[in-house]
Amino acid sequence: MIWDQAGRQQIAELKMHLRQIVGKALSPQGKGKPELTNAAKFRDRYWHCYVARKGGRSKGWAVANDLTLEQLQKQIIEPWQRNVQFVVSGLVITKSDVGSIRITQTDDPQSAYAQRHDSEMRAAGIADMATDRRMLPIEKGRDYTS
Repeated sequence: MIWDQAGRQQIAELKMHLRQIVGKALSPQGKGKPELTNAAKFRDRYWHCYVARKGGRSKGWAVANDLTLEQLQKQIIEPWQRNVQFVVSGLVITKSDVGSIRITQTDDPQSAYAQRHDSEMRAAGIADMATDRRMLPIEKGRDYTS
C-alpha cells in the first residue's frame, strides 16, 4: 500500500485504535474493579510489522515479528507520530521513506506459523525453499493497515 493522503489517514486511525485498546484495557468499572474487556486480550497477542521503502523491496524492507502491543507502540507507532526515525529489524526508516507498511496481529507467534507451513509442505511432498517464513504472520494475521 502506498502511503498517500488516504494511507496517512489509515495510519492515524490505527494509532487512535491502538491507543483506545491500551487505554481501555484496565479501565475502572462500577466499584473500582478493573474491567477486563476484549481490549485486554490484545495485549496477549502477537503483533507483526512489515515495512518497505519507496521503490519496492529492492530499496530495503524489514519484518518485525512477535511484538507486544507496547513494543509496537514504542518502536513504530510513536516514532511515526513524532515523525522521527524508527528501526524495524535493523532497518532505519523515516515516515517519508515508507512505501508500504502492514501491521498485523495473530494469536500465535511467528514460529508456530513456520512450523505449520513446514508441516503442510512436508505432508504434500513439497520441499519449499522459497517461502520467507518471517512473512507468514504478515500474510495470515489480522491486518490493521488495510
